[in-house]
Amino acid sequence: MNRYLTILAGILILVILAGCGGGVQQASPRRDVAGVSGPSRGGTAEPAAKATAEEFNYQGWQAVRLQNGLVTLVAVPEIGGRIMEYKLAGHPLLWVNPNELGKRYTPDEMADGSPYPDFGGYRTVPVPLDESAMPADEVSSLDAGRWTHEILTARGRRAEVQMTSPPDAVTGLRITRTITIYAGTTNVRITEKITNISDVAVEYSIGHTSQVIGSLAADATFSPESRIYFPLNEDSKHKRRFTYINESGIEQF
Repeated sequence: MNRYLTILAGILILVILAGCGGGVQQASPRRDVAGVSGPSRGGTAEPAAKATAEEFNYQGWQAVRLQNGLVTLVAVPEIGGRIMEYKLAGHPLLWVNPNELGKRYTPDEMADGSPYPDFGGYRTVPVPLDESAMPADEVSSLDAGRWTHEILTARGRRAEVQMTSPPDAVTGLRITRTITIYAGTTNVRITEKITNISDVAVEYSIGHTSQVIGSLAADATFSPESRIYFPLNEDSKHKRRFTYINESGIEQF
């Protein structure tokens, strides 16, 4: 890969988890997840004139909260720079694993044969094109390692935080993730720079995973009425602005 690869990531790969919520009742109460302050009842709040970013304690982790009166986003550098919450008017859209709240793992702890921790939220994972090149007994620090962070803009028409992974000896990569929210809109901009810090060329496919709540009620396991919608690319080269790819990798129009 080139030494620098910049990815403008919205939410590209979404995983709906069975068992993370469940079945639909039309008049079901709104599900709320503790840990993020802000408006949570009574409809959509009025958009604030400013967006803000501040450090706070989230479920035992050092975290950064970005909010603008419409949306609240929580970024947690301590567990792989994840985005753990994105709330619209207090309604959570990302799934958070209650069994992993506040926990931290070292690469050695994750490599000892224990089940791999599933925190939930949004993350980025480099997937090697040649999996045999990855050491079987080593775990990358990119996914659950302790990242550093800096609030670039604390308040104003936008709020911005940057998180940086440690240099990862397993993949030879470093990830820098910048998250920006804007006043008066629900839009979030995520910019990721993946840097090859090794002395050799490396090849990876970059996967973006957002684990979303697959239910519309808090007391059931799955809601078949749940839907995820992707806006089509207006500038797509494909005739219908999308294409199918079959198992052999051949495009089907």
